[in-house]
Amino acid sequence: SFYLAIKLNEPIVMGIDHMSRMTRGFYSEEEIATMEQDILFSLEWRVSSPTPMDFVRHLLELLPESVHPSCAEGMLQSAKMK
Repeated sequence: SFYLAIKLNEPIVMGIDHMSRMTRGFYSEEEIATMEQDILFSLEWRVSSPTPMDFVRHLLELLPESVHPSCAEGMLQSAKMK
């Protein structure tokens, strides 16, 4: 479930091989993939949908690098207040 949570909520991409190494080999890549599939089937693929803040974060990532980070942070804080 941790691997599934990372895939749904984090902007990073983590390979299943990395997840297996994080468990120090206690779970194989196949076991992790099987558990992920079991969870998704049990939930009937009803996982969290994107929130408005998710869209704001994605849009802020599209800002040119010339935009000062404090400006982007101000936009994010402003969106949180809405």
